[in-house]
Amino acid sequence: MPKKEVSQTAGWLSPNGDFYPCESSEHDLIGMRLCETYYGITEGGIEKLEKENWLRISITGRVTTDDPHACANKKQINKLADILCSGENKKYIMHMKRSIEKLMDNSKD
Repeated sequence: MPKKEVSQTAGWLSPNGDFYPCESSEHDLIGMRLCETYYGITEGGIEKLEKENWLRISITGRVTTDDPHACANKKQINKLADILCSGENKKYIMHMKRSIEKLMDNSKD
């Protein structure tokens, strides 16, 4: 289940803006579970999520993806902003701001 309350933590962000927090060591496991729940597959789960525009958020606040041209939709940007404002971890805030800027720049292309 997605969390209504957000915090500066690791997790997955769906295309519709739902945030699924996880421990940094659980990204792949949670990603496979999300892929099974939403797409009915487990093989290639992480790649499928990224192909479907899910965003992986690291414990440091970086939004990571294998696609250097990844972009985010309005719901995702809004949720990232909510996450950004949810705490006071300066490094997390710095990395999240940079990630949001890059995603927004990619969205303009």
